[in-house]
Amino acid sequence: MCGILAALLLGGTPEANRRSVLKASKLQRHRGPDASAVYQTKDGNSIFSFERLNIIDPSDSGKQPFILERPQGRLVWALNSEIYNHEAIKAKQLAGVQIVKNSKSDSAIIGHMYEKMGAGPELWNALDGIFACVILDEATGQFTVARDPMGICSLYWGRGDDGSFWFASEMKSLQNACSSFDYFPPGHVYSSSTGRMERYYKPVWAEPGYHPTAPLDLTAIREGFIKAVVKRLMSDAPLAVLLSGGLDSSLVAAVAVRHLKEAKNTYSTNKRLHTFSIGIEGAPDLLAARSVAQHLGTHHHEFHFTVQEGLDALHDLIFHIESYEQVRAAVPMYLLARRIKALGIKVVLSGEGADEVFGGYLYFHKAPSPEEFHKETVRKTMRLHQWDVLRANKAPFAFGVESRVPFLDRSFLDTCMTVDPAEKMISMADRPDGRHPRLEKYILRKAFDIPEDPYLPDSVLYRQKEQFSDGVGYDWVNGLKAHADKLVSQAMWDSRESRFPDHTPTNKEYYLLRSIFEEHFPSKSALDTVPKGLSIACSTPEAIAWDPSWAGSHEISGRAMRNVHDAAEGFGHNTAHAAPFAAAAQLPSNDALEATILDAASTVSPAAAAPSTPAKENGTVPRQVKRSSSGRRIGTGVSHWAPRMSVDLNGEDDVSARHSLEDPSDIDEDVDDEEAAAAAEDEPGVVGTDVSHYAPRMSSDIPTTSSMGRSGSLADLAPRLDSSGAKRATHSRPAVAMASIRGSKPQEPLDPGQDARAAAFKGNFGTNVSHWDASSRLSGDWATAPEPEDASHGIDSSLLAAVAELRLPPGDEADPEAPEAPYEHFVPRLSMEHPVSLSVDGANAPARPDQKQSPARA
Repeated sequence: MCGILAALLLGGTPEANRRSVLKASKLQRHRGPDASAVYQTKDGNSIFSFERLNIIDPSDSGKQPFILERPQGRLVWALNSEIYNHEAIKAKQLAGVQIVKNSKSDSAIIGHMYEKMGAGPELWNALDGIFACVILDEATGQFTVARDPMGICSLYWGRGDDGSFWFASEMKSLQNACSSFDYFPPGHVYSSSTGRMERYYKPVWAEPGYHPTAPLDLTAIREGFIKAVVKRLMSDAPLAVLLSGGLDSSLVAAVAVRHLKEAKNTYSTNKRLHTFSIGIEGAPDLLAARSVAQHLGTHHHEFHFTVQEGLDALHDLIFHIESYEQVRAAVPMYLLARRIKALGIKVVLSGEGADEVFGGYLYFHKAPSPEEFHKETVRKTMRLHQWDVLRANKAPFAFGVESRVPFLDRSFLDTCMTVDPAEKMISMADRPDGRHPRLEKYILRKAFDIPEDPYLPDSVLYRQKEQFSDGVGYDWVNGLKAHADKLVSQAMWDSRESRFPDHTPTNKEYYLLRSIFEEHFPSKSALDTVPKGLSIACSTPEAIAWDPSWAGSHEISGRAMRNVHDAAEGFGHNTAHAAPFAAAAQLPSNDALEATILDAASTVSPAAAAPSTPAKENGTVPRQVKRSSSGRRIGTGVSHWAPRMSVDLNGEDDVSARHSLEDPSDIDEDVDDEEAAAAAEDEPGVVGTDVSHYAPRMSSDIPTTSSMGRSGSLADLAPRLDSSGAKRATHSRPAVAMASIRGSKPQEPLDPGQDARAAAFKGNFGTNVSHWDASSRLSGDWATAPEPEDASHGIDSSLLAAVAELRLPPGDEADPEAPEAPYEHFVPRLSMEHPVSLSVDGANAPARPDQKQSPARA
């Protein structure tokens, strides 16, 4: 891989032409820091400049541009590429051909293929890989330019005032030399002999009107992806995997680890795969990635960045990615690439493309039909060269690191994009395997769900989508917005239409990013390379029509889908029980230990409990929790439900991680404020689903004291229990969860120092795993409410701290050698911005939002 620049049919003097090309090529030298080379034709009017990153055949025989001497004249070509089937082409199409310079470079075959096949579609369709290529035939003076099917290798082209043609890996090398320029379209070839741009890549699944009907074949999907990953391990340089801990990157790492154990032709033979992650300290992706790396046994590197470091990088980042889109996600990738290069890594594999191919973004929950689902996956996939692929290519290349994306493998796309889209549709109420809901990318998950030979634990395989810019930490996105609000004055904002008449920014963040972009790229040509249109949670503009409430929206974060994935400020990081996986792995199994956890909202009436469950004298129902012999811990939730306790009140010993999403449609929409307040006092604890299987949810994110209707995430609370508890039913008055804080002495608040087991919990206020520290526990003392400005937890002083008390069953004595507070990593939380009621040793009292609470009550 490299940076290429070709300036053809120049009108100046040979010396002036060379100077201008060298100056332009230097602007993209970061793409190829290992070597530079220039070739100029005898007449001085055409020049190739090459900035090399040594990946395949680092010797001089791999040096470009390649020059094939022929009696009729030279054939010259330069290529930014990884041709994964180059050895097969040598053995078949080029059998007996002496490769130029005896090079082992994958790029060396192109000129010989041109000699045999010509410049048409046959040549480019024979290549399995990624490329941006320029070929000059000096015998005829004609040139040919082509780009890979998905546009993974960046390429731009433009025209000079003298009529010259310019081609470069990055547009910064063209903007001073060309009067106009644009990106070169993926899957196309241009021939100067015809003057036409021809589309050579024509997948049937992308044709208008095509509706896939192929039956689902999980084996084909699994084997196709394995092949896609394995071929991308081709390298004579160190390689690694970018690991976020989400499904996509984790599958890449899992397949790579398996293959490298048997690999014979890669740099990493007999070495552990390196994996890298980055985020704001405490971000959900960091903990999830750590868990996956531990499971796979990789050599894992975790890096943190601060909001200020991200802000400091904005100007350089936008210069390198040449866009004001994708900035949120590009900044952490850019910062990580620098650390990766410092450790000597030149190649990384990443998980881009899976969400487009399988409909993994959360807005796909709203797809109105399989037909619309497929159309949107096609739009997303075919436009990736302006979005995630652009970021994945240019952000790492800022430091000379090449990125490869196996999910966009051509053969794999043909397999997955021809599957009946009904198989990709999302239905959280549907559990085809009896265990997991049909969440996004379900068929990809099932393809690798092999219990007898697991690639990943269920906690990762069924982790819900978390967009990279969100997963690295919401503080980053929030900090970027706050920074824009500070720098973009109201006067500036009011005049936005006059300053930016074309594609006017829709918010201050985009105003700021657009301003920085135009500092580097002021031309209309540069602006036109950036995609336009509204988006909701990374949708295309066309998908906005799926939901009338999205009209006029422009929020690319997954937090825009609050009703699909609980993404409230400070709470919206869902790791679908990936977080407890890491903590659980560090704790010894101890079947003898049995705990009774009195969690928030567990104070339900005896009548509401499962019939076989005896009620305690004080009217609470104990939840018996036991660790299995395998040491498996209770998992957290999925989708927009907060982490929950998964327990069985009927007395079963083993507890497994479960996740469910019930239909919230039976919640009473017409509850008024007075009814809500009454419900909170009179019917405490009636929150959650069937208590025989699930404990009440810990996170409601109630925006106001008495806003109990279908608003915000409260509308998504599970249906309530009826008074008998025999079945799930609607409840006329949704009630608010009650916290049960029990002191060591009656009528006194709990002093952590009085009870070692309780002290170990330290209160664990808050709800979500993004705020857990390295030991998977929230920091902070339960008795002290956080200050409103405490951004480290994203919660304010009105947050109710739910305290869980660990007790041994009656008649048992504590084991002095047992680990202290073994369940601290999944202590139930209750998150309410404005608690309605609090139960302290049975004494209920309403808590108003404006009422200052005592430390014990807070």
